[in-house]
Amino acid sequence: MARRRDWGSLSDSYRKRLTGAGITRSDYEAGVSVTAARGHAHTPERPARAAVHPERYQQYLGSRDALVNRILRLKRFLYSHRPKWSEKGSRAAVQRTADGAVRSMASLRRVLAELEKVKEAADEELDRDYAIRHYNDIIADVEPVDQNAFFYH
Repeated sequence: MARRRDWGSLSDSYRKRLTGAGITRSDYEAGVSVTAARGHAHTPERPARAAVHPERYQQYLGSRDALVNRILRLKRFLYSHRPKWSEKGSRAAVQRTADGAVRSMASLRRVLAELEKVKEAADEELDRDYAIRHYNDIIADVEPVDQNAFFYH
């Protein structure tokens, strides 16, 4: 673990955040955990850490699984009739980014929101192949880190 910075070298705003969370200078210098003060009392600072300590992040993991399952239901609706559809490949693309990192909750929420828009457009046009025909347009509208979540094979 990296050595903590000296209290005096912390920015005013960070010291204010720590003291607002009840962490005093002496607490900080004694090595008290600042995880909660950083906003991660119930969520991991890195998504991959949740799998290492599932008992600590049960609620987070439950919410994440529910979000992944909602995305997969939408993807199943939009793509499963295609010959190249792969449930396993689709799940992998949702759970991890193209570089292999565990996808963040923020990224999952963005993917879900975009897929909901695509499904709504497909429903309006009564076109099951809407997502396939407009795939490049859909991909162009999402952040690069989110793009592989739309892969369906």
